[in-house]
Amino acid sequence: MLVNRRREDRGSALVSVLVMMLVLTMFALTLVVVVSNTTRTLAGGRSSSEARAAADAGIVVALAAFKTAEACTGTLTSSVAPRYSVTCAVVDDLVTFTSTGIAGDGRQVTLEAVYAFTTVQNYDTEVGQFTLFDNLALHAPNKITASTADPAKVTVVDGIYECYNEVAANLVVEGAFYAYNGCSIAGWVKTASTATMYSGSSVGGNLTAAGYTYVEGKIGGSLNSGSYVNIASSGWVVGDVAASGTLRSTVTGKVGGDFKVNGAATVSYGAEVVGEVTATSTDRTYVYAKVGKGVKARGAVTVDYDGVVGGDVIAARNDITYVYGKIGGGLEAGGYVTVSYNATVGGDVIAAGTSQTLIRGKVGGDLVAAGRIYVDYNGDIGGDCIGSNTTRHYVYGVINGNLELAGPLNLDYSGKVKGRLATSSTSTNNIYGTIDDDFNTGGRIYFPAGTIGGDVTLPNLSYFTPAGAEARVGGTVSKGVAPARPSAPTVVLDAAEIQVSPPPATPLPSWVDYAYVATDWPGYTVMTLSKSSSWCTSRTWATLLSTLTAPTVIDANACQNGLDQHPTSLTNVVVRTNVVVVSTYLDLQYLNITAASGTDPRLWFIVGSDGQDVKSYPGVTEGDGDIYLRSTDLKVPSLLYTPKDVLFYYSTFNGSMYANDLLATNANPGEIIATPIDFPVELFDSSTPSPGPGGTFSMTQVSQREVG
Repeated sequence: MLVNRRREDRGSALVSVLVMMLVLTMFALTLVVVVSNTTRTLAGGRSSSEARAAADAGIVVALAAFKTAEACTGTLTSSVAPRYSVTCAVVDDLVTFTSTGIAGDGRQVTLEAVYAFTTVQNYDTEVGQFTLFDNLALHAPNKITASTADPAKVTVVDGIYECYNEVAANLVVEGAFYAYNGCSIAGWVKTASTATMYSGSSVGGNLTAAGYTYVEGKIGGSLNSGSYVNIASSGWVVGDVAASGTLRSTVTGKVGGDFKVNGAATVSYGAEVVGEVTATSTDRTYVYAKVGKGVKARGAVTVDYDGVVGGDVIAARNDITYVYGKIGGGLEAGGYVTVSYNATVGGDVIAAGTSQTLIRGKVGGDLVAAGRIYVDYNGDIGGDCIGSNTTRHYVYGVINGNLELAGPLNLDYSGKVKGRLATSSTSTNNIYGTIDDDFNTGGRIYFPAGTIGGDVTLPNLSYFTPAGAEARVGGTVSKGVAPARPSAPTVVLDAAEIQVSPPPATPLPSWVDYAYVATDWPGYTVMTLSKSSSWCTSRTWATLLSTLTAPTVIDANACQNGLDQHPTSLTNVVVRTNVVVVSTYLDLQYLNITAASGTDPRLWFIVGSDGQDVKSYPGVTEGDGDIYLRSTDLKVPSLLYTPKDVLFYYSTFNGSMYANDLLATNANPGEIIATPIDFPVELFDSSTPSPGPGGTFSMTQVSQREVG
């Protein structure tokens, strides 16, 4: 029995050993698999990291190239492992870099990075993309448009500007400004001389002129003149009009705001001034039409039969002010006043002059006069009437309030005082009409007709005549003290209160010389042409621009007579990078220059200047300095710089110009699309230096992700 038990024990141990061996074998196999997988994972992760790092490096390189060129520069690659390949695409103000990194074992990772970019432009608000130094005349259908919602900026120095066409620009001109039928300036206009706008012309913003201004067209903003103005019957100024000259200014058309002048003012027949009229001159101001608000003048004022003033009138000069029309407010006159038949003054009338004030129309408020008061048969005073002059006063009409006089009164049969009557004079008052209330006087009363509704107060030595007149007194008659003499009114209008300041001086830049220097264009490859270069004599020299893939300067100053060749028929040129072309003459005829897909290049065509002459180069027969565009389509934003002229016929141009003159005719229509372009020196009078074409973009990363 003992032997059998040991055999059973040995069998159980053997089974346990076998089970243990099986478990260990399975663990070993699992460990081998795990180690193998971990090794493969680590190797794959290292390869992916290499590819991702290469893709990141590609984006860094492409970003730097884009900042330098301010444009995409084609596909960028590296030849050393790990390698990358980067493409670039621009849509509006976003640039997308797509970079594929390739590890040593061929593994690839593709990253996409999107950046928003803004070119730093520092053009002053007064001048900008076009500066010319001679007379300029553009005829329709030529036109200037803007590449943005804001108007372009055009400056004409040392010349006049004649406008016949559409100009989506703000304009600064040193000489006279002429706008003819068909001229449409979208922005404002500032001229250091005179401005003349004929019928059918318009300025969208303000017009500022140092000299005389004549307007038959429309000004969408305000008008500010350093001299005097004439708004003709077809003229319309939507805003205010200000003229600081001392000669008379006239409006026969429409002014949507105020009409303020240092000279005298005439609001002529058919005119309308929606706002206020002010005139600093002591000459007479005439209102023959409608003024929506008030009138303030240091001279006398005439409101004619068709004249309507919606507010108050101040006429400060000691002279007669005539009212034949309607004044909605009050009237203050430094002299005496005539309110004629059918004329009305809605408020009070103050007449500080010592001559006779004549009321034949209606005064809605009080009348206060330093001179004799004469209220004629149709005269109607809505309030009180006060006369400080000691001469005799006459009332044939109606005074709805009280009447106080320093002189005696003649109250005619038709005359009526609905309030109290007081006369401080010791002379005899002649009463034929009606007094509804009390009568207090310092003199006698001759009372042959009429009635007095209240009490009568006479000085001790005074008396009624004729006998029985007291019977027509409704109250009592007693002796008493004469009333006090009313004080005389004064009207003062300080010149400083309505003085019109002259417009600020029109900003005018001076010519800026630029002679090409390679160091002005950092990051650009310089190609200096020799006299024998094929570029100098080739009719298709511009087609060579299509071969350039990195920012390049073409220095063609050695070419005899400049780059004076052009194709014999329309030639298409596709550029993909920034290019600067420098020569003593540039012929761009029959060229259609566009940007390659996904790129946003800029072009500069430069004729170097020395003292506003074409810069001479040793041993070179220089060209005449012109830049010639005929049947040219420059879709790529470009800058044309020359001390001479830009000839522009049957062409489309996108960019900026800095030249002596722009020559174009109505028989050769074209379009100029204004786009600001940077330059190594300040051409457009900006207050902060421009970064230049090699400057830094303002760039902000929008996103970065792994794709594919």
